[in-house]
Amino acid sequence: MTLNSDWLLVPVYCQYVGQDGSPRVGSVLFEAEQVVVIDGQQVASPAPLTFNLDVNGNLAAMVPANNDPHIVPTGFAWSWKVTEQFVGGRPPYFINVDFATPPPGVNLATAVPVVPPIPYVTYLTRTDIDVLVPSVGAVNALQVKTIQHYGGVADGTTNIGPAIAAAIADGAKQLRFPAAPLPYKLTQSVDFSGMQLFGDGPGTVIDATTGTFSSNFVFAASGSLSSLPNLAADVSIGASSLLFVSAPALAPGDIFCLDPTTSWSGHRSYYNAGEWCEVVAVSGSTVYLKNPLYDNYTAASVTVFKQVSKVAGIRDVTINAAASLGVISASLCANPSFSNVVGTHYGDSIISFDRCVYPTVTECQLSNYGGQGNEYAVVFGNSQH
Repeated sequence: MTLNSDWLLVPVYCQYVGQDGSPRVGSVLFEAEQVVVIDGQQVASPAPLTFNLDVNGNLAAMVPANNDPHIVPTGFAWSWKVTEQFVGGRPPYFINVDFATPPPGVNLATAVPVVPPIPYVTYLTRTDIDVLVPSVGAVNALQVKTIQHYGGVADGTTNIGPAIAAAIADGAKQLRFPAAPLPYKLTQSVDFSGMQLFGDGPGTVIDATTGTFSSNFVFAASGSLSSLPNLAADVSIGASSLLFVSAPALAPGDIFCLDPTTSWSGHRSYYNAGEWCEVVAVSGSTVYLKNPLYDNYTAASVTVFKQVSKVAGIRDVTINAAASLGVISASLCANPSFSNVVGTHYGDSIISFDRCVYPTVTECQLSNYGGQGNEYAVVFGNSQH
């Protein structure tokens, strides 16, 4: 039994310096002394997560959201214990990590400590976990590994596609591309659905200017749609609940689409009308919405789909793409986030969002040199924030 691949990770950061301005030396420990249930499978919480400070005293961590709707208990029913393991560190305290935190993430310098809402279960030892979960995946799923761990090299010529494929096969949810003097060569498209990829900033360069690519993008992530029962009644703009003909397979935090299969665009017919909705509660056949509806809908002409989303994130990396090849695509994803990406391209779009909810692009430098028809930096298609 491995840790669920959809457990959303959130950046947590801070800079620690002494009164004289010198950087602190040490690490920050995150502990979740809690047994959780994910999509019906009981798993131990991950082993304690330790993140070392860099030479400037900076913390850069990726921590699972403790209100992820896939997890039971959720809704901040438990909290992360934070221990600053260095001289001058604060006494241990507890924080909540919200999956909806906007970039750049949770700053521990300003995060407000919380009181843990329930008594924690005594932390499970490795032996306890091995008994409860007969797979080391529950222990190691959130440990960050580098592309080098899977055989990738930054020599400007060796294709790292097989190394990324090996990371995916290993169940890696985060993959780091350390800075290197030469670029990482990539000659094939990569499906990074369910993964977060990150580098070390300007020193991490991926060269995808030549190769055989199976999609229109270098990196692509995609979720899927699942059909839901029809609406039982028409709904009006401003409505905060919907009645279905039967109980839908929806839970708080889920995303679904009201799709009338009609276009709002006279130019591109595939720009559908309709909207995405987030569930806050379900009672029988009635679903309550986080936000009121933007439009009116006739039950007989609307199809309803649940978004089965995938994690998708890329940050702190430069990606150079071949002519007419896009850099990053996210389709049917919730909270896809791309930050500090430097991208070059000669075609349609550098970053593309298709039917995504809460997409974010922050502090990216995107250069589209054109010459292939439409020239965009970022395209949002049938997406909603």
